[in-house]
Amino acid sequence: MKKCLLTFSVIGLSITGFGQNNNCGLATQVCNDVAFTGNSSGAGSTQELNGSNQGCLSVEHQSSWYYFQPVTSGTVALTITTTVDYDFAIWATGNCSALGAPVRCSYSGSSGNTGLAAMTPGTPTGCGFFGLFPCAPAAVGDVTEGAGGDKWVMPLNVVAGQTYIMLIDNFTANSTPFTLDWTFSGGATLNCTPIVLPIELTAFMANYQPPAKSNLVQWETAAERENDHFTLERSTDGTNWMIINQQAGSENSIIPIEYAFEDFGYAPNVINYYRLSQTDYNGMVELFDVISVDNSNSGKKIVKVFNTLGQEVPLETVGIVILQYEDGSTKRVFR
Repeated sequence: MKKCLLTFSVIGLSITGFGQNNNCGLATQVCNDVAFTGNSSGAGSTQELNGSNQGCLSVEHQSSWYYFQPVTSGTVALTITTTVDYDFAIWATGNCSALGAPVRCSYSGSSGNTGLAAMTPGTPTGCGFFGLFPCAPAAVGDVTEGAGGDKWVMPLNVVAGQTYIMLIDNFTANSTPFTLDWTFSGGATLNCTPIVLPIELTAFMANYQPPAKSNLVQWETAAERENDHFTLERSTDGTNWMIINQQAGSENSIIPIEYAFEDFGYAPNVINYYRLSQTDYNGMVELFDVISVDNSNSGKKIVKVFNTLGQEVPLETVGIVILQYEDGSTKRVFR
């Protein structure tokens, strides 16, 4: 279990506490423009960046996750003050499991301060040719940048009611802290009411188990926050659903947790559909994608099992196999 130390300073009053925000699902809320310091000792329980959401970034090194939600629309700028190489990205979503492409991203290979800042030619006076060129921060006109970037991208126009998720990553990975200072303009203000981010579901699958004559439904979470329980439902038409299982959640967690339910009451000789939902302590419900198990052959006796090379293997073999039934039919399955 990894921890990071957060210090919040408000008009001379210092409030220090331990956070565990190196997983997106346990992101720390930001609700005002007071500067604070942060640090991280690692990438959390799982690597959450991938080809669908990393944008200009690569992987997590020493990561800190934050989220914020504007009450009123406006513009957000920020400065991450540090002496080492920090990268960052911001996503316009409140769903850690479906981040999508970031709306702001910096992967500059330089060390030092970074953040969101507007182009301000001639400020301070005397920069560049007749003071016509920007200085400190350098020329900013992009919303994303790679390793050759100048560490600054454009401020973000935020929309009231939209949740934003931010990752700050210490690429140097030497546990050097940073200070984050926010600047709001154009009327932007933030919501201070805690928002429960969706559960990070990393797997949801179901397979028929011939020896037990059951459908084994399994799911796994990477992180949980205020998770009261899961509800599993079954349907044979994808429209009419019946609750078949409820399991207590793990409340708050930053480590992968596996769940399973063995369904002996599935409908034979048809396709059985399963859907999973998760309920927070405040009663909010998140519904996940539907999966299915083809039980159209479940009533037939399996007489032989072959691997993908056509070699006969034991009946209980798992993985990708070819089943041969008593009527001579075959089916390729993963179990």
